[in-house]
Amino acid sequence: MHQRHCDNAMQHFLEVACGPARHASTIAKAAGATATALDCSPAMLSYAKQLAEAAGVAGSMRFVEADMTAEGWSQRVEQPADLAAVLLGSLAHCLDNDAALACFRELSKAMRPGGLLVLELPHPSDLFGGYCLEEEQYIEAWDAQSEDGSKTVLVEWGREGDHFDLQEQAGLGFALGAATPAGVLHRTVGLSMYAGDALASSEVEVVPQRQFTLQEVELLGRAVGLQVVEVHGDFDAAVGLDHEEAYRSVVCLRRQ
Repeated sequence: MHQRHCDNAMQHFLEVACGPARHASTIAKAAGATATALDCSPAMLSYAKQLAEAAGVAGSMRFVEADMTAEGWSQRVEQPADLAAVLLGSLAHCLDNDAALACFRELSKAMRPGGLLVLELPHPSDLFGGYCLEEEQYIEAWDAQSEDGSKTVLVEWGREGDHFDLQEQAGLGFALGAATPAGVLHRTVGLSMYAGDALASSEVEVVPQRQFTLQEVELLGRAVGLQVVEVHGDFDAAVGLDHEEAYRSVVCLRRQ
């Protein structure tokens, strides 16, 4: 996508809300670029560093602990990004307009003029097709095993009763003094770890997630000098939003 929309060579990649930073380490290795991985979780960044060392790219990567909705983090990105990305729907954590605008503003500041920002968001049909209202559609579960097979983690994604408020757009709830922001899907996430057949630990959390429309993304980008140049339904550029295999919104914005 960078080659498709940008004239300059990609020398530096920025992954925001990186989690384990697998995308950053993969691109650093494949493109011979340097990379900055930013996340607000110290534990996740520590894990990301371990993975980068195992991949042999730790020397090409820099790790920054920061909240993507906070002002000023772009000053800690030492090299302007030719390509930046917020993937796996992580933009959903910008729950109100102030947080979203701050995130976009810092992303723009951290990028080189002519650089590309790639956002991975839910497909518009999730919102406009009523998918968010169908509670059973959000109940998923899967497991993963440790390398030695001694531990299994069961992941629960969504529960019956998870709430999505249609009456107001995200952020307005704060302005009206609501306890929680309206226009946000409240997704229940559970992690249960088993040692053999015995339950070793279990954690459950309700995670609020804002559902962005493409019009909102376009407007946020315009406010900070980013222009939408293409939207795909997958990371395969041949898959458009209306393609039968489309399941994401992959939005490309170029910095002016």
